[in-house]
Amino acid sequence: MAPEAVARESEEQYRLLADSSIDMILVDNVEEGRRQYISPACFALTGYTPEEYLDGGFVESVHPDDFDRVARERAETIENGAATRSTYRLQRKDGSYRWVDVRRNPIFNPETGRVRLVHSIVRDVDDRERAYHDLHASEERYRLLADNSTDMILVFNVVEGRRHYVSPSCLALTGYTVEEYLSNRFAECVHPDDAERVARERDGTVKHGLKTQSTYRTRHRDGNYRWVEVRRSPIIDPATGQVLLMHAVVRDVEDRERAYRDLHASEERYRLLADNATDMIGRLDLAGRPTYISPACLPILGYAPDELIGQPIGELAHPEDRHLVDDAFRRLGSGAATASVIYRARRRDGVYLWLHLVMQHLRSGSAEAPREIVTTIRDFTPQKAIEERLEAARAEAERANQARTAFFSNMSHELRTPLNAIIGYSEMMRAGALGPLGNPKYKEFAARIEEGGHHLLNLINDILDYAKVEAGVLVLHEEPLDLVAEFRAAAGIIEAKALLGKVALETAVAADMPYLRADPTRLKQILLNLLSNAIKFTAPGGAVALSAATAADGGFVITVEDNGCGIDEADLPHVFEAFWQADNARNRKADGTGLGLPLVRALTEMHDGTVEISSQVGTGTKVVVTFPTDRAVRLSA
Repeated sequence: MAPEAVARESEEQYRLLADSSIDMILVDNVEEGRRQYISPACFALTGYTPEEYLDGGFVESVHPDDFDRVARERAETIENGAATRSTYRLQRKDGSYRWVDVRRNPIFNPETGRVRLVHSIVRDVDDRERAYHDLHASEERYRLLADNSTDMILVFNVVEGRRHYVSPSCLALTGYTVEEYLSNRFAECVHPDDAERVARERDGTVKHGLKTQSTYRTRHRDGNYRWVEVRRSPIIDPATGQVLLMHAVVRDVEDRERAYRDLHASEERYRLLADNATDMIGRLDLAGRPTYISPACLPILGYAPDELIGQPIGELAHPEDRHLVDDAFRRLGSGAATASVIYRARRRDGVYLWLHLVMQHLRSGSAEAPREIVTTIRDFTPQKAIEERLEAARAEAERANQARTAFFSNMSHELRTPLNAIIGYSEMMRAGALGPLGNPKYKEFAARIEEGGHHLLNLINDILDYAKVEAGVLVLHEEPLDLVAEFRAAAGIIEAKALLGKVALETAVAADMPYLRADPTRLKQILLNLLSNAIKFTAPGGAVALSAATAADGGFVITVEDNGCGIDEADLPHVFEAFWQADNARNRKADGTGLGLPLVRALTEMHDGTVEISSQVGTGTKVVVTFPTDRAVRLSA
């Protein structure tokens, strides 16, 4: 076969192999300065087609951090004819980078002796490199963690019998530097009482490949002993089963051990207190059986502690109360912080007494499952006797309250009926319904009888209403009320009194006021009491204003304001006290029971409202009644 044919066949075989390779094959013609061949694998690796490589549509993109090194290695092949290898990050068509491994081999021109072609095999090693970098990062993180851990980390080379690594925290824990540990210039100082046990536990790891743990006292460089906890793990050769390394984590547990010792001392004190307490102190298992009962059980129940150990706590309960004890245990088992129950229990002599049992779970930590139940049991018999007496007194008070209600009802009838008759007859006499009275004085007397009767009836009404409020028997009958109409009605009733006293009476209701949900009789009573007081203490020529507006929160603000004599500042705190009247000339001239303002406040509070009063002597008084927004009613058109 002719040399040309052999060369052509060899080239075809090479191309066939290159086209089938999963690695990308490149042939760069150095003499012509062009890329002569690119295998189809370039698409999977770079995202570019072979044609895009060959027509010069892109320039090979090496990561900027790798570029100078790769350029030097590539030049070493082209200029010096050396086979070179590069590992770097190659940018794909989509902009992402992948790690590749490139092996370059030169082909020389036999005539010139210079490099004519460079054959490159480009392999995707992204997974390998990333795994390597992840491993390196993991090792760095481990060392970083170890170097910054508050625990002391040790790596002991079992084969060589020396410490391989010691973390910097050894200085804080032992007082020795890392170098002093690694140089083996001192031996680990275990407390003599712990040395034999610790040696056995350490041998379990070094000789037998077991994970072991030790808690012991080690001597600090300053000579003091501290409690430490050591957790050891072996690194074993899988081929031989030999322990190669021992990893150990040494933790300072001085505070924990001291707390444990303090807890032990606390438990001793607890037992001492429990043994001398007048209440029964107990510790139960989770089934409710005592594991400890304080000696107080003897005077309370007549049983010695040993007689109650292991017996269910509810066994002595009265048959009718046993379910109460069971319910308390169920509540505690369902997650309640504490559970308590008052029940009857049988003493040794057969007599039943009342006990108050309080139970709480005892846990090792806040998130731990309960270990046992701590109980306190108190003789509740004296308190129960007091409760029974209080209950009897309450029942008696209830009966008295009912009797008082009946009394109010009867008094209302017995007082109002004759008064209404007196008022009615006096009106008839004054009007001459059955003919003239004869002497004009009789007509004057009849008018005074009528006026006195009305005054007395108003006083009786106020007293009875206030008594009903105090007794809690006054019932409201609420409905939506138009304040314009209510103000007009109240002003109409009180107008004669204002005219008689020569006091101007003004009313004003803000536009678009909603209806007020209230008892019409009681609202009128509030308004009339306030207006009557204002007129009573306003001199002739003065004025009284009744107004209503919407509060900022949508509630109601009703104001009664006068420019009368006012109230002394020292008297203001007392104006809402029943039957209280200021001891001054103003009040001595005015009649009344002192129930007007107390009744106003009581009726207002029954409507969920409030009353505030402000006053200044010689200037006047202002009373503000407010009702909440939930009493506003908007009626549909």
